[in-house]
Amino acid sequence: MKKNRLSLAFALIFASSSRAYADNYALIMGVSDYPNSPLPGVPTDITHAQELAKSMNIPDVNIVVKQDGQLTLNGMRHTFDEFERKIKQGDRVFIYFSGHGRSFKTPKGQCEKAIVARDGGALTRDELQKRIQPIIDRAAKTFVFLDTCFSGGVVTSSKSESRSGDEEGEPQLIKAYNKPDNTCAQATNIEYSGNATRDFEAEAKDTPNYYLLGAAGPTEYAIDGGARMGSLATTAFTRCAKADSSADKNNDGVITLTEAYQCAQQGVDRLLARPYLSQTLTEGNGPGGNTPVAFGQTAIAYSSLSVNSPTVSPAAENANSNRIDSHNLMATIAQAADATHVVTVTPTKTSYLIGSDFLEMAVNSSKSGYLTIFSVGSSGAIYQLFPNQYDNDNRISANTPLHLPSIKWQIRANGPAGKDRFVAIVSGTANRFAGLGVPVTPFKKIMDDKGGASELIKKLMTPDKSCIPSKIGQRDFDAMPTCSSGYGAGYTDVQEIN
Repeated sequence: MKKNRLSLAFALIFASSSRAYADNYALIMGVSDYPNSPLPGVPTDITHAQELAKSMNIPDVNIVVKQDGQLTLNGMRHTFDEFERKIKQGDRVFIYFSGHGRSFKTPKGQCEKAIVARDGGALTRDELQKRIQPIIDRAAKTFVFLDTCFSGGVVTSSKSESRSGDEEGEPQLIKAYNKPDNTCAQATNIEYSGNATRDFEAEAKDTPNYYLLGAAGPTEYAIDGGARMGSLATTAFTRCAKADSSADKNNDGVITLTEAYQCAQQGVDRLLARPYLSQTLTEGNGPGGNTPVAFGQTAIAYSSLSVNSPTVSPAAENANSNRIDSHNLMATIAQAADATHVVTVTPTKTSYLIGSDFLEMAVNSSKSGYLTIFSVGSSGAIYQLFPNQYDNDNRISANTPLHLPSIKWQIRANGPAGKDRFVAIVSGTANRFAGLGVPVTPFKKIMDDKGGASELIKKLMTPDKSCIPSKIGQRDFDAMPTCSSGYGAGYTDVQEIN
């Protein structure tokens, strides 16, 4: 009897060791009611930040909002600590702050950057980095957006100055919290009667899977546009992150962080007027700007499609404004992957003769997991080649090349002549793309339009809540965490020739 009890206890401990599925989380913070210089646009910023979180597939239940009296310096520290405890391996994270920034002189004479708490306390650049580093280390992707003055220096009380004439008819306020005689507080993007202070470069690390965006340069003021508009940078970024904006420059059906940032800079530039000379949205150096922040339109109901549906002529398809550049979509998917997980695709040839040559390639992954291969032919059509109806064993071991196709299935170059792109995705879920596309035996076809892009990206960014986590001991130590929304990816191009 005692032996049975021990076995049961071991089983319970064993089961509790398995992790829950990965999820997406947001921490949204804003301080409006500073005692000396309130910022009326911050409540609107918080609303916009919540819209951003939802565009990144973060559910309401996982959006933490803290504001005003909750964000004293100690309250801000406690908020970071509580949020950090929520984050698991493979989660996706969005952190946002809107409020005053500070630039002050250290005992060594250098200008230190900080975000300002409700009680005037300063959370310095170094302390901020220290508090978010454990999150960055665990998360599959982390996006931090700071809408404060001098935030380029963190991305790295004075009387508020204002101007009128913005599109909402409200005065604009600088988001700086400094003493008037502080030389570090004299920004370079406003006209002064005296000389402007010299620039101090932002300090940003080349940290994989981390994207940091500041609303202003290291020596610039950020602008609060009033209660109706909100802060210029946040408002412009939110507008650009909408699927119907013009931010998707490469027509892949996806708006990435970098595309939204570039679009938002143009929006801010249109709103500035003297005495403000510029407001430069500032990226950190860490890779991660290819992470999707918005994508596509309402997806087509694939269940209503049939393999036997009437063929649509190429001319009619090209007339469809929803058509995307599928080659660019595959590149975006690969570039948005976990930068620490290396996946390579090596074809046996760089060109294949139409009608006679058969595809052969080797895929190598630095982590064990499950492999999916998508292809885009010269026509732009997207297919899931592997796993397929003939071969669904898509397990791949770390640093062990997997040669495809297997003897169960072969692919011959059938044309038309042009470029084919093959993307290999390795994740911790065997059926990562279950339910996506329509059968075209033995493969699946994904629509090469905004709806198809949206469905594909959702599969990559949304945790699979039906996934069953593996127990310790069932997976290799070098394997990807099961049920993680993270993935590794690589791609290659080949030519089909006559």
